[in-house]
Amino acid sequence: MAHIMDEFYMRLALGVAKDGAGLTGSNPNVGCVIVLNGKIIACERTADGGRPHAEYKAVETAFESFDGIEGCDVYVTLEPCAHISERGPNCSDVMLDIKPARVIVAMQDPDPRTAGNGIKKMQEAGIIVEVGLLGAEAADIIKDFTARFDKA
Repeated sequence: MAHIMDEFYMRLALGVAKDGAGLTGSNPNVGCVIVLNGKIIACERTADGGRPHAEYKAVETAFESFDGIEGCDVYVTLEPCAHISERGPNCSDVMLDIKPARVIVAMQDPDPRTAGNGIKKMQEAGIIVEVGLLGAEAADIIKDFTARFDKA
């Protein structure tokens, strides 16, 4: 069930994602906000060039001030990736490591290597995953990324 502040935090994630437009190479520009006990403890976007991803950067930022963030809420504009990459950890595994109470995802990843697999992995680990909050806005931000998969 969505909390009253969920839209606020997701809009913040969408805003930071927009800041990465055209800067993330072949990766989508994604925003991630982590909230712990009602306080924003991290707000990041995918780095220029596409790595590290927004979720990974947000977790790093959170751990600069906190030893643990278990029970936090994570707001992310695109489903955390679930595929194996030589360029870094996948973001759904990062979510499993930090043990959030909830992960609120604006939209499912259109990349077939993830497409629902990140959501499923988190749910199977007992994390509450909510999908679709401001999904149309998130889709508009990454329409060029999404268009690559429409052609496949």
